Amino acid sequence: MKNKFLLVCSVAASLFCYAACTEKNEPALEEEGLSLSASNKGGTPVTINEDRKSASVEFSSYSSFAMVNVETVLDWNCVVNDESADWCQAEIVGGCVRVLVQTNEGFGKREATVSIVSDDKTMANIEVSQSGRDEKPQLKLERESLIFPEQGQSVTLSVLTNTSEWEVSAPTDATWLNITPDYDANTVTISSEENTTGSDRNLQLTFSCKQDGQLLTSTTLPVEQWGPCLTLTVTVGDGGKIALPLAGKDMDLRIDWGDSEVLDPTHIQGTIASVSSMVEYLSYTYNKAGEYDVTIHGNVPIITAYIDNVLMDSKYMSKITAVKSWGKEKFTLLTSAFYGAGLKTVAQDKYHALDQVTDVRSLFMDCSSLESIPSDLFNEIKATDFNSVFFGCSSLVEIPAGLFDKNTDATSFVSVFKGTGIKTVPAGLFDKNTEVKTFESAFADCISLENIPEDLFKYNTEVTSFNSVFSGTGLKTIPAGLFANNTKVTDFNSAFYESTLETIPEGLFDSNKEVETFEFAFDRTAISEIPSGLFDSSVKAKNFKSVFYSCENLTTVPAGLFDKCVSATTFNQLFNGCASLKSIPKGLFDNCPLVEDVAMCFKGTAITEISSGMFDKLVKVNSLQSIFEGCENISAVPDNLFANCTNVTDFTNIFYGCSGIKTLGSNIFPTSATDLSSAFAECSSLTEIPENIFKGLANVTKFNNVFEA
Repeated sequence: MKNKFLLVCSVAASLFCYAACTEKNEPALEEEGLSLSASNKGGTPVTINEDRKSASVEFSSYSSFAMVNVETVLDWNCVVNDESADWCQAEIVGGCVRVLVQTNEGFGKREATVSIVSDDKTMANIEVSQSGRDEKPQLKLERESLIFPEQGQSVTLSVLTNTSEWEVSAPTDATWLNITPDYDANTVTISSEENTTGSDRNLQLTFSCKQDGQLLTSTTLPVEQWGPCLTLTVTVGDGGKIALPLAGKDMDLRIDWGDSEVLDPTHIQGTIASVSSMVEYLSYTYNKAGEYDVTIHGNVPIITAYIDNVLMDSKYMSKITAVKSWGKEKFTLLTSAFYGAGLKTVAQDKYHALDQVTDVRSLFMDCSSLESIPSDLFNEIKATDFNSVFFGCSSLVEIPAGLFDKNTDATSFVSVFKGTGIKTVPAGLFDKNTEVKTFESAFADCISLENIPEDLFKYNTEVTSFNSVFSGTGLKTIPAGLFANNTKVTDFNSAFYESTLETIPEGLFDSNKEVETFEFAFDRTAISEIPSGLFDSSVKAKNFKSVFYSCENLTTVPAGLFDKCVSATTFNQLFNGCASLKSIPKGLFDNCPLVEDVAMCFKGTAITEISSGMFDKLVKVNSLQSIFEGCENISAVPDNLFANCTNVTDFTNIFYGCSGIKTLGSNIFPTSATDLSSAFAECSSLTEIPENIFKGLANVTKFNNVFEA
């Protein structure tokens, strides 16, 4: 006979533990009493008898536990009889009894009693029973199904059984799976190879349990391997959270976050139509730092980080570092899809997922780490507007040849490569895009761009705007025939603004007879001269504001530069800041009768002489303010200089700071003048004022500081 002993667990039970374990709706205990109640803390269900002094629990043959609340104000212990001590244990946990049983390897039911004891008196009993393997063979798998990503994976599963006689079998077409059972450890390792079929594939594995060679029970494990799916690589730190920029109506998605700690995909159903919904429903937090491949199974019609003027926070977008696969499901919109993402690489569209896309505007905008793009990325898309697709991709140094060859209906390339790190442009880049209307800012702020092919725009005969096309670039020279075939262009505003351009080729605009504006065209460039006849074809051009603003190396202006510009209306700040410009040809504006504004036109230049009659033909001019302000080398002002400018009333600062002026002519101003404030202020060399300088100026009301200093 075995030696009897008690396994005793004691606790100093108190009102506090009583409160912790008592259900809210249970009646209060009587003084010195004790009762049992069911616990809500998990485990195998327990049956509480009506007297609440006894309970019972039936366990399967697997190891498990059960919880029973003990409600009392007494000090109490729990004890397990000695026959049960090797497979059944009891312990006190927070005012509850936790009963634990080990797996029953035997073939019969076994029983035990757990007693609640106070002062050596049994106050209650819990009857424990556990099924044996001879009652019913049991077979259960750790997971109910298994899903592999397209690239393949290996997973080890536990086989939960009360017998070592089990086996796994697969259908004959399961050649893409490698199955390795370990009968000693009751595990099976299942590995899948890469799925190159282009489609999902499915099968079922059968697990069976035998005894003495006879089949006792079996279960199946559905195994699925996804075909091509949208796959994004994310890089996170410890506790890093990501959110996916996916949108659409009535979506049904399964998302594998690539985290080995979470085996089953997240199932998302419904409509995502806002950035806030993306952050709420399409987000995941990784415990460990690392690089993970996120696989999205199901149809995602829209990828976008920008909805209703709300942009996905960069703390999420910056963690997306690669488009590893576009998958096979059809997208329709990729507007601002990866705006601000940390992308370094982008996959080819191997399975034609992009052939229904109609909008790619700002697709990779501000992806400052993007280093390369596939040459055939846009081969099948239906989009016509490529605005800002690579705007701000500062690490992109090369444009693949033929990138837009298949986009024959493209109409707009506004800012398409603005702010990228490209150094050259491949020949023929836009040869197939014959319907393009605008290249506004197409290469703006490409500070490393030094060379462009001569025929870059040869076949783009429908273009109307080259606004800012090469502004801020590193170009020093440009081909003479660059715009030769672009006869419909109306806008060269800021075309080379703040570039490093040093020379302008002759005849650059000879074919561009429809141009209306050259505003800021060569503003702040490094040119030293202007070719003769540059604007001879510009008979419709109206706006020449700041065309050569701050061209500090410019020394001369060719005669007749604007002789054919009969439609010009403004030369505002035309040569403002051209600090090396020393002379102005006579009759520069004589053929421009419609000009209204020449304010600040020669401000800050080094001109030494003002030719007589310079403004005689500008009868419609109404603005001349500061036209010669800061021209320190002018020594004299000719007679009747502005006499014909009868629409001008304001001559504020007209010669302000012209410290070299020594003599003033007569009748300089028209009778229309009303304001001569600071007209000759800071003209420190002026020692004599003509007696009749203000003769006939009856309308002048302001002489403020007219000769100050």
